[in-house]
Amino acid sequence: LVFEQAQRWRLPDVLMAWLDSECRWVNTLVDRIVSGRPASHPLLHVDALLTVTEPFALWAIQDDGRLGFLEHDAIERVPDITPYSLRKVRILNGAHTALVARALPMGIETVGAAIGHDDVDKWLHQLLEEEILPALGDRVEGADDFAAATFERFANPWLEHRLADIALHHETKLQTRLQPSFDDYVNRFGEKPPLLAQILGR
Repeated sequence: LVFEQAQRWRLPDVLMAWLDSECRWVNTLVDRIVSGRPASHPLLHVDALLTVTEPFALWAIQDDGRLGFLEHDAIERVPDITPYSLRKVRILNGAHTALVARALPMGIETVGAAIGHDDVDKWLHQLLEEEILPALGDRVEGADDFAAATFERFANPWLEHRLADIALHHETKLQTRLQPSFDDYVNRFGEKPPLLAQILGR
């Protein structure tokens, strides 16, 4: 895509050669909850662009061994980011989308409030532990630990992560975040996962 755009703009050959020989084009995945501008904060009067994020941070970079830079505790350079993407989309993003389906109609406005609601919290644990995680099988290392950490991340009292924001493009998110777990569960166990079936209307 970069080369195509450079050609459309008729950029110099020397730039095209530089793009080809000096630049590395790698697949990456970022995992960090950023809830955006807080409704109120003591620093808003001096920083109009203030945003809130969680302490957890992961930047997975698919590295073929030629990247000799980008060292940081939050960076993981790996030969394949597929397991990281699968883990994030199915567990964390899937849980977010499930909360929109379950908690938003109840009048619950934020992820933190949803996790603080006993019935919703119990429901989400059941969804992850009995349907989403079993559907993953052994394709993701440490999936149980990641799911447990996801609940801790969701309960962060400093994040005002609004379910209405997560609900944007909800139908598409259902298809990319939850439908694959439903399909994998059916393929592995020969029956429909009841909670996912209810969310997806299957």
